[in-house]
Amino acid sequence: MRYTRSAVALVAGSLLTYAYLFVRFTWEFATGRVTPAFGGALLAQILFFMAATVLMFLIQERGKYRIILALHVLVYLIFQSIFGYVISTEIILVALIIMQIATYENWPGNLAVCGLLLFIASLFRLEYLREIGTISLVEVLFAQGEFLLIGGLVAVSATTSTYYREALIPLQQENERLESAASELSRTNLSYQNYAQSIHERAMLQERKRLTRDMHDIVGYSLTNLQMVLRAVKIMAKSEPEKIPALVDTATENAEIARQEIREVLRNLRERDEAIVSGLKAITRLVKTFGEATSIDVRIEYGNLVWDFDRVHESIIYHFVQEGMINSFRHGRAQRIQILFWREDGAVRVTIMDDGQSSPPDVTEGIGLTGMRERLELVEGWLEIDPRADGFTISMVLPMQVSGESSETGGQEDGSELPYPARGRPEALRELPEVRP
Repeated sequence: MRYTRSAVALVAGSLLTYAYLFVRFTWEFATGRVTPAFGGALLAQILFFMAATVLMFLIQERGKYRIILALHVLVYLIFQSIFGYVISTEIILVALIIMQIATYENWPGNLAVCGLLLFIASLFRLEYLREIGTISLVEVLFAQGEFLLIGGLVAVSATTSTYYREALIPLQQENERLESAASELSRTNLSYQNYAQSIHERAMLQERKRLTRDMHDIVGYSLTNLQMVLRAVKIMAKSEPEKIPALVDTATENAEIARQEIREVLRNLRERDEAIVSGLKAITRLVKTFGEATSIDVRIEYGNLVWDFDRVHESIIYHFVQEGMINSFRHGRAQRIQILFWREDGAVRVTIMDDGQSSPPDVTEGIGLTGMRERLELVEGWLEIDPRADGFTISMVLPMQVSGESSETGGQEDGSELPYPARGRPEALRELPEVRP
């Protein structure tokens, strides 16, 4: 707690105030406006207060800090009782001591100590005013009332501020912990998705290899049998032509068996291929899972794209969308994200916009952005970053050839409609949509 922003601000303000008082009374001492004894003692007191302020800030042990604070208050009271009061300076010194107590002590102890300090100081002050004897009782009451009123207001405001600051510290720490946990859970969830997808695809690849071996065995065996039958037919055509029909029937039967086995293998292969989620289907599933995990309203528009990409470009787009959403969640703390696709002039532009916190113009690229840029450079693409006052926009431009022909209505290769309608070019969609109920 000692090195909080409020403590640093208090020390800086106190030292500036003491420096002002030191310069002021040095000038008054030099011009003879105060007696040498009073001026010298006052300057020594101010120097002591400056040293005590720095020591209280630096010392971490509460016991030693309280000893210095007690000496600080004692020096103040002794000086005022011996040399008298300079009203303007007195209020300033008391206010600084009260703010130090309020900052370094916990509530409500700091309020009680401030009240005790004001009470003792008012007694010393009352004794000094009584000894003067040149002012009336009403003037004494007014002087004491002003002192207690100003000191009390400073004490209440300073200690109340400390109370609310202490109450907010656990909440801020818990909020930071929850944000860190949510961010880590989101990244872990996406990592598990990638891992599961990778394992699934590897399993499909192994299954495809097995089916390829089966296909080889079936076709090879069937063709070998057919080759043997044809040779037998050639031989029997000269010596035993009556047996040829039986051989042809056997060959036909073997060919039918082989055809059925090949169809079964091809059917299994097709089912495995359809089980692999790829292209925009994989991106759609990624966006849906991310939105459910983070409660962020993520909207995606596919513009005039066709459905499938080749594996290299699909991987680049997939990781770009993934990293862009993670950045919006972790760094921008966005509530809404919009992802826009558009194909033009032999390139695909993917834009991710959010309504998160504003970023400085010179954004420092971390591992995620650097990885995006490096992947794009491998295929002669590039990255565009646009920090805005109302959010953050990042785009990638990827030169590529998409399988099939593009469709201005957002259709797939087979002519069916995409699950999201095309809305036109990203430049016309700068505003994020309203949050859905």
